[in-house]
Amino acid sequence: MKHKISFLLFVCTLTFISCNKSSNPVVPYTGQIVLVSGMENNSRHDVAKYWSNGTPTNLSDTSNDALAQSIYMVGNHLCAVGYQSNGNRNVATCWDYGSPIKLAGNANDTYARSVFISGNDVYIGGNGQKVSTFMATYWKNGSEIDLTNGTNAASINSIFVSGNDVYAAGGEWWHDQVHDIAKYWKNGVAVNLNDSTGDGYATSIYVSGSDVYVAGSEINYNYNWVAVYWKNNVIVKLTDETHDAHTTSIYIVGNDVYVSGNVWYDKVTSVAVYWKNGVAVNLTDGTNGAFANSIYVSGTNVYVAGYEFKGSKTVAEYWKNGKVVKLTDGTTDAQATSIFVREYP
Repeated sequence: MKHKISFLLFVCTLTFISCNKSSNPVVPYTGQIVLVSGMENNSRHDVAKYWSNGTPTNLSDTSNDALAQSIYMVGNHLCAVGYQSNGNRNVATCWDYGSPIKLAGNANDTYARSVFISGNDVYIGGNGQKVSTFMATYWKNGSEIDLTNGTNAASINSIFVSGNDVYAAGGEWWHDQVHDIAKYWKNGVAVNLNDSTGDGYATSIYVSGSDVYVAGSEINYNYNWVAVYWKNNVIVKLTDETHDAHTTSIYIVGNDVYVSGNVWYDKVTSVAVYWKNGVAVNLTDGTNGAFANSIYVSGTNVYVAGYEFKGSKTVAEYWKNGKVVKLTDGTTDAQATSIFVREYP
């Protein structure tokens, strides 16, 4: 594990720290706030944005492509992460209170894929191309921490903090880029979830007490992808291996395990799905291709963010207890990538 702090990241660190001071804007939030990150195309470029109770806010300008992939909120501290193109490279970016902060330089492609706020600290998981391959990387308050050395391509897709422990889930290519290994890291120490004879990847991680849950997918002997999650490294299969299926996000409430994902029942069209304790709930009927990207549970309500095709365009939307809430009208392509819910007095 290697640490690098450039002058740029030092400035980012100061910016992150300043976000905890009283000089930052304080918005008197009340009631329930449903936050969704994603993008919407403006006919020329993808614009990173988020929606708050359905109201859109652009995060990036319209000069180059950008995508907000994850969103998190604590108190009045709102942070979305993703990437923004500079015309030549995609640059990992954090939009803190809506203001963009570059997490890396412009020389190579970097991506921020997941954000978690713990106390005064902001953790962002992703990857970056440092040498010839991408390295699994996370940033703590702007300081970059590499979890792999570049021998194999790797990525962090999800990050979670429990107490003093930092968990990151993703994947790493092994055997000359032939096999993809699902894995997570706890405080920088890697735990492989599948062996190097097959393929797997991890998309999301959640820690509840002493239990570590990781959502992902694994390929079977028929070369179908199987939706799975691992609890304390023990695999739980969510689909029957007869058709391709993938998981995208996991959320735990007490003894209940919620997982979002996508299933190709007819091997052609993706159906947006979530599972509660292994029981599938279809969010779409397969008429149009649809994708569930993120799940969040608040009280008795289950929220799933994703997108659905409307003709040749995609509509950003989320489902609340199975009922769809459309965020865009299908005029241009749009996607919802992550959802986060907060309740205020």
